[in-house]
Amino acid sequence: LPPLPPSTRPRAGGPLPPGVCRPERRQTGGETRIWTTRATARNFTRSGLRQETTQRTPPGPQATPQHPDHPHLRQETTPAHTTRTPHNAHPHLAAIPSRYTPPMPEGWESETMAKLIPDTDMRIWRHEFHRHPELGFDVGWTAARVAELLGGFGCEVHTGMGGTGVVGVLRRGESDNAIALRADMDALPIQETEHDGPRSQIDGVFHGCGHDGHMAMLLGAAQHLANNDSFDGTVVFIFQPDEENGRGAPAMIADGLFERFPVAAIFGLHNKPEHAAGHFATRVGPMMASEDLFEITIQGRGGHASMPHRLIDPVVVAAQIISGLQTIISRSVPAVDAAVVSVTEVITDGARNIVPSTVTIKGDCRTFTPAAQDTIESRMRQIVEATCAAYGASGTVWYNNEFIPLVNHAAEVEASVAAAQRVVGEPAVDGSCDLILASEDFAHFTQVVPGAFIDLGTGRDGTSLHSPTFRFNDDVLATGAGYWVELVRMQLAAG
Repeated sequence: LPPLPPSTRPRAGGPLPPGVCRPERRQTGGETRIWTTRATARNFTRSGLRQETTQRTPPGPQATPQHPDHPHLRQETTPAHTTRTPHNAHPHLAAIPSRYTPPMPEGWESETMAKLIPDTDMRIWRHEFHRHPELGFDVGWTAARVAELLGGFGCEVHTGMGGTGVVGVLRRGESDNAIALRADMDALPIQETEHDGPRSQIDGVFHGCGHDGHMAMLLGAAQHLANNDSFDGTVVFIFQPDEENGRGAPAMIADGLFERFPVAAIFGLHNKPEHAAGHFATRVGPMMASEDLFEITIQGRGGHASMPHRLIDPVVVAAQIISGLQTIISRSVPAVDAAVVSVTEVITDGARNIVPSTVTIKGDCRTFTPAAQDTIESRMRQIVEATCAAYGASGTVWYNNEFIPLVNHAAEVEASVAAAQRVVGEPAVDGSCDLILASEDFAHFTQVVPGAFIDLGTGRDGTSLHSPTFRFNDDVLATGAGYWVELVRMQLAAG
């Protein structure tokens, strides 16, 4: 992991470890501000935590607010190119329907819909996040807004985890049982296409994977649980940066996430446009694939296009290598193992009448097992070496693992399925869905503690994740929040 920018971590709540104090609410000029009494700045490096400095900031008028939109929080690192609109400057969001009842198959109990919670606030939050997308670890505004909302619900608020991650903690009753629920915060470097709904205010950046909806659903659940003593134990709400690059979960883990907030299990959720709205899908064992990136560099001898007999044409060599790569899956990986090798870029230093000297081939591999990963890498190296030698060229292969396979644990999948069924009915829940060749860094969490990941259909078939035309379906916000609430009630049952 590259070094992350230093960030402050206000801590609040109780009972808490020594040195961590509850936030104090103060009315200042008609505005409620939350002050923290301890902040810790950490520098994160590849090897973990390098140094720690601590400063005390007493609550009261002498503390100087620094964040432009949220004065009760200290300044977070925010990309210099962004411009921000205050979160309360959205009067056009006032008239929004407060409830959605998705169509469900016949035969399921109608009273389960009573478990869905009003979604007016969630719609507003989702639109707010959508208008202010941020990338990677640079989610300072988003993290501050999430922390503000969690604090307003009465949760303990911890910021700066793994750089810019946010953790909210909600305790009820006397039980020591604890579970974690996770949402991701980062957007994508894609230009959103024109449409009638809320649009990104940042050029070239938008929530094209629906993380704005994920945050809104988890915040809706936190709000509902904070207002209802319907469980006995502790819920840890995790809001993670940099899921898209696969570095956010490892950063939070390395920053002591599960040492500071020990839990028995962790659960995650993602929207799925191609599934029917309000339908859930998960499976035991491997669910989502690993991702490996490769870059092959072929060195030939370039020159004038009219004299190829004097040259070593790397384009011809590249063409043979690309064809050879297609045989890895069909002839080297067992047919029962799902795997993909895709060439996505071919780059040369040639021109209209110049045979290039160098060709670079880039691409992406997806697998579900370490054995398949090893096979793909070793065969790729063999193909490149042998093909280059046959044509008198030379070649190198760079191969790197970006994501590991996401593996669900059986007991947690059973819990997820049961909670989903209580919200939408048994026919709308698939507990043994197909393998998914996309990747998800939630996989790192389930390597540390037992966990399960589930997909929630949004009924937007025809538009895909990571597409400029992606549109999140606000009508499933209440369904997702209802799922989180039921999961907590079942896992941390009161009485």
